[in-house]
Amino acid sequence: MTTPCVPIPTEKVCVEFYADVPSRAGGRGWRVPMAVEASAQRDAAAAIPTLAVCTLCGSYDEPDEDRTTYLDSGGSVLVQLRDPNGHLAAARSKLLPAVHPLPYFRRHHIEQGHIPPRHHAIDGEAVRTYPHVAYMPLDGDLQLEGGEDLVLAPIAQAAAHARELAASSLLLRPEGWFTAGALPHWSVYVHGARKALMLTERAHASIGNTFAVDRYREAADHAERIYGAGFETIGELHEIAPGRIPLFETDLVKLACRLGDNAARFLADQVVGMEGDLVQSWHEAANARELVSAEGISAAYRVLTACERLLGDFLWTKTQRHERGWRAEIVRVRTELEAADAPRPNLMVAP
Repeated sequence: MTTPCVPIPTEKVCVEFYADVPSRAGGRGWRVPMAVEASAQRDAAAAIPTLAVCTLCGSYDEPDEDRTTYLDSGGSVLVQLRDPNGHLAAARSKLLPAVHPLPYFRRHHIEQGHIPPRHHAIDGEAVRTYPHVAYMPLDGDLQLEGGEDLVLAPIAQAAAHARELAASSLLLRPEGWFTAGALPHWSVYVHGARKALMLTERAHASIGNTFAVDRYREAADHAERIYGAGFETIGELHEIAPGRIPLFETDLVKLACRLGDNAARFLADQVVGMEGDLVQSWHEAANARELVSAEGISAAYRVLTACERLLGDFLWTKTQRHERGWRAEIVRVRTELEAADAPRPNLMVAP
């Protein structure tokens, strides 16, 4: 007997997207803004497991009043969204009335870390934004003023992609909406006489001074080693499920990927002057994410070793200004590699 498939409850939403399309006349392409109706998941029973609960560093470097919850949705991180429709008023003037009652989300709510490219995907030229918004209802035809001058196939493809992202990245629970996100991190913040360890989603610190949410003790040790004692702590980790942290949210993988990318870009114009083994290290740094995807955590250690070689043996031959600029990264990498065979308990969980 076949068990019947129970449909997942859904909620109708509208997501902001765009499509790069060519004009029929063969001229330069257009970037068409889109309002795409989609279906989001609804978790009325709050069955999707919690990944972490935190009090973050908020405005004016003070703790937020509310806690922020992060969920594990099949290996993807979803973060609680406090005001999903705060920007809808600004969009009403260009959206059809049919969209106004729907929860409205921007692209970064469904595609974590997305930054729109500066150049058109088809002609490679600087982007020209189309003056009208394409509206794609769930049931019905595309609505776009002046669309007869455009090749419309890419719009339908972009709408399908937007709906796939929305289905996996938007979730309605009793406490509100959750969207695609990333776990917060501990930032070593030093400004004048003030020194703080901040639990934040923002980019307060350099790569070497940024630690994953579950590595408070390592962040504190690193901060004292480089900048001395006297750090205050802003934010708290109240709950964490370490076994649920996705690979690319783990501390060493995030460090390897970010540092590898930065080191490779910084030294790109010097590759021609490197010896063969340094060139190999440069390639490993430049391809950190792909290596980790294929090989897992062991590749992260190999990338960190490559970065240590690049930023040590090679960069140290340059000016002292470069040495000071990369000091936190070099100290961090060496500490992580030395501790690779002797991990310590590392959770700071508030009572």
